[in-house]
Amino acid sequence: MSQLPRFPTQERFITHTRAVLAMLLRGDACDQFAYHRNTSLPVADFRTRVSELYRAGWPIDREFHLTLDTNGEPRRCKHYWLDSEQLAAYYAADPAFKARCEAFMHKHGEILCRAS
Repeated sequence: MSQLPRFPTQERFITHTRAVLAMLLRGDACDQFAYHRNTSLPVADFRTRVSELYRAGWPIDREFHLTLDTNGEPRRCKHYWLDSEQLAAYYAADPAFKARCEAFMHKHGEILCRAS
């Protein structure tokens, strides 16, 4: 099995990166507009944060889809999610990693509720 993904620690825009990972771990629809609606954080660096997580080993899949932008206009943008089979393999190989992911969602998922 490959090395486990790394959690974001000390970097610029750490709040943004943690919010993206919390959305992905929760299984939320994750595109730049949903991210903004759920967090009130700017969309400007969203794709950079996703790329950082991908480079850190998170099994992120993507494809284009249609969504509504911040003005309610239809837009085509990339939709991101975690590969559930790969994540399940990580969890099976290391139950402590699953517990850490759940703790991460609990701790950093609160930013997802701030916009509500």
